[in-house]
Amino acid sequence: MSDLPIFLARCRVVAPVLLLAACAQHPARAPAPTPVQVPAYAAPGPAVAAAFLVMSHDLQPDDWYHVDLFANAERCAGRSRVGSGGHAVDPVPTRLAAGRWQTFETWVHEPRGYCAVRLSFAPAAGRTYAVTTKSNPDGSCTAMLRDVTDPDAVRIEPSLRQREAGNQACKTLATSAPLMVRAGQRQPEQAIDLPIETVEREPGMARPQLLPEPAPTVTADDLKGLTAR
Repeated sequence: MSDLPIFLARCRVVAPVLLLAACAQHPARAPAPTPVQVPAYAAPGPAVAAAFLVMSHDLQPDDWYHVDLFANAERCAGRSRVGSGGHAVDPVPTRLAAGRWQTFETWVHEPRGYCAVRLSFAPAAGRTYAVTTKSNPDGSCTAMLRDVTDPDAVRIEPSLRQREAGNQACKTLATSAPLMVRAGQRQPEQAIDLPIETVEREPGMARPQLLPEPAPTVTADDLKGLTAR
């Protein structure tokens, strides 16, 4: 029997620490885009080393969301739809190929427009990651990613980086700084080489970087002064 249902049940216990997760924010809503047909995401087969991705939300009452993955993580190309959710419904957990970069995008659909966040990370085989999509009353949205393999030691995912910056919709992995949050502070720290090659890496392309130390576990001191919705 899979341990995933047990993990999901235990994960609810650590909900208050989610505010400490790595978080990227889009400043405001945009006009609703023209609907396009997006193919369904196809998870890797059992022979492929993989990680689990769990999706959840914290949305305003009339909002809903979906999660997309890109086949080409470097160029943010080859979009496929993992699933949609809202209210009490979330997409079914899925598998991601490990040992390579993965780029995903969360979209929040609101009555007056949408808000989206595009992120990349390097999942490790056998680990479980959770992304939480949140929308705010002012139209902004956030995406939070944590390594939740051990529900009693939820930690920030150290390889996480935001791909959109200014007018760049898909900033290169090599120039995207790690996005770390400690006790709600969005402050990147000094980095070193990431020990995972990208599948799409081209000759001469610089390797992305990773923090020198593993991300810390969440402690009681980290939670002081923080409140969760």
